[in-house]
Amino acid sequence: MPIHNQNHLEQVIQSIVHNMELHTKDVAALKGINPAQSPEHYNKKAVAAALQGERITRRLRSLVNDVVSPSVAREYTGKVGNELGIEVNIVNDGSIVITMPGLLLHRSKADLGYITKPLSAVLSELVTGNPQFVRLEHCDISIVQTYDTQIFKTRTMRSCVRDYDNLELASILNVINIHLLTDDSGYYCNMHLYSEFSDIDMTTVKISKREATQKNPIET
Repeated sequence: MPIHNQNHLEQVIQSIVHNMELHTKDVAALKGINPAQSPEHYNKKAVAAALQGERITRRLRSLVNDVVSPSVAREYTGKVGNELGIEVNIVNDGSIVITMPGLLLHRSKADLGYITKPLSAVLSELVTGNPQFVRLEHCDISIVQTYDTQIFKTRTMRSCVRDYDNLELASILNVINIHLLTDDSGYYCNMHLYSEFSDIDMTTVKISKREATQKNPIET
């Protein structure tokens, strides 16, 4: 709901300032904890700090959407994609490669806008900036979830690897379908899912055109 009352606006801002002060304390507390010696305590504090940060971000985004003009809000959403490290490139063979932050293990549906809205803005900009772009009909979609081994070295790698039915992943595919595909049905698209370990935490989606004459395994 748009904020029109100045007093209410000031209360919202003061509440955000208070949350930021708590967040600063949560992050500072991590410096005194050795994750190798106290993994459960570190995990609890780290998750609390991360969730507090996301609540602050969500409230600040709402502040933008509720107060500024719609055109500024749209411009802001596009810039968020850059800040999150979302990149979209069309490579020489015509494939589209999307890179974005690593997905979280557990996230509620209410929080998915943090990645889907900026991604949608970036893909919309790609399509608008390429008038010759034609939606892909028959294609192969490869998704690689890369895990930073240094970040997760205090935990077993098995516990850090996300399921392929991750809520974020499903929502990301929906956004890709809206902007880039004719249909994301299994009749038109083959899906390939991979996990790998490296020195960075990220998600990569590659969409490659497939000739209609190349049958899916379900076709005989």
